[in-house]
Amino acid sequence: MPPEPSSIETTALPEPATKATNATNAEGARLEGSPPTKAKIALVGNPNVGKSVIFNRLTGQYVYVSNYPGTTVALARGTAEVGGRSYEIVDTPGVNSLVPQSEDERVTRDILLAERPDIVLVVADAKNLRRTLLLLIQIVELGLPTVLDLNMADESRKRGIEVDLAALRGLFGIPVVETVATEGHGIADLERALARAAVPRNPSPQLESMLAELKESVPAASGGDSHLPMGLFAEWLWSRDEGIKGTLPTLTGDARVRAISNSLELYQQRHRRPAAAAIVQERSQWIDSTVGFLRKVKGGEVSAFADRLGRWCREPLTGFPILIGTLLFMYYFVGVFGAGTAVDFLEETVFGTYLVPGVTWLVDRFLPVPFIHDLLVGPYGAISMGVTYSVAIVLPVVTTFFHGVRISRRQRLPTSALGACRSDVSLYGPEWQSGATDGARARLRHHGHPCDEDSVDS
Repeated sequence: MPPEPSSIETTALPEPATKATNATNAEGARLEGSPPTKAKIALVGNPNVGKSVIFNRLTGQYVYVSNYPGTTVALARGTAEVGGRSYEIVDTPGVNSLVPQSEDERVTRDILLAERPDIVLVVADAKNLRRTLLLLIQIVELGLPTVLDLNMADESRKRGIEVDLAALRGLFGIPVVETVATEGHGIADLERALARAAVPRNPSPQLESMLAELKESVPAASGGDSHLPMGLFAEWLWSRDEGIKGTLPTLTGDARVRAISNSLELYQQRHRRPAAAAIVQERSQWIDSTVGFLRKVKGGEVSAFADRLGRWCREPLTGFPILIGTLLFMYYFVGVFGAGTAVDFLEETVFGTYLVPGVTWLVDRFLPVPFIHDLLVGPYGAISMGVTYSVAIVLPVVTTFFHGVRISRRQRLPTSALGACRSDVSLYGPEWQSGATDGARARLRHHGHPCDEDSVDS
């Protein structure tokens, strides 16, 4: 059971007017004379959670966009007044994990490590608590003041999903708010929460014990940045992330990197499994045991039939027939009705029999100029070809396609993909079922794999 909500210990942030974040050299030592920088808030979250809308609400219209050095990933930056202080706001690319699988995720990871923002604002989808917890429990290791914003709360309520905000605050010891960014609801609460940002605590005692064991094996004399997240360090090495090899020595020094690597080897020898596998598995188990207490589903606007249909879609025996039925429905609705019946009716009857002959008669009667005739109703005329093709041919296909997708999503039919996913677990090899690498299943969820039921349903 989650602990009772406790008081949040806020971290006093430095005044931006006098804050000076000096550069560090390869061994982590401060370089004197570095110019002072403005206090910084980094927006971090999964893709498509409304992070950019929150960014625009905080910064207004004065923003600038540039590529992150050495990449083609665009970053938006702006300024905002929060609690009487001026902050630089950075809208980082959407991520599913701080163990990057794409260039966007790598950029977000590097920003959090290299720039160490004064506040991390985690913007989450209120409907998808599992993915939120997966990312948040990784951010805990960074030791940065954090605020959690559950955005799109209106969509969550429509589905009858209710999140226990007080329990979340108690677990992580950070401010937690709900917003509907598109309508501006909750933005004032969010700004007040940012002024009370707190360094989160690790809600899993078992995971905290693992990290403490790893840290004990790292000599204090190795120097470097003591804030380096041990659990994430283990995962970065385990995932063979080439990009981190040049980043870590710059941040924490070669000596500390070697010391941490030795600590990971000692853990593997002692427990006969990689530290990263144990950490990923423990994170996943903690989330599985906690999400049910934090997230309740009541009778929202989703009908009982739609709820049962969603469950049927997640079972292979019923999911495959529903998947095939959905594909057939889309084929006949879009391919046969939209691209066939509707196009033929509009092109041959509406335009071919009535509109184009009618416009041709009007042009010949009132504008009897050959050039005008060819321009409007000739073989390649603006009306006889341009309007006819765009309205009679393109419009029916596009309209039926989007209506078909809308109907499918409203009935939760896309969750049929989960049935196919579950039937193909053998593709991932023995790691999925055996205990030799215990974190295999958790690792797939960890990176937003479709087998994550929450991510599919949302």
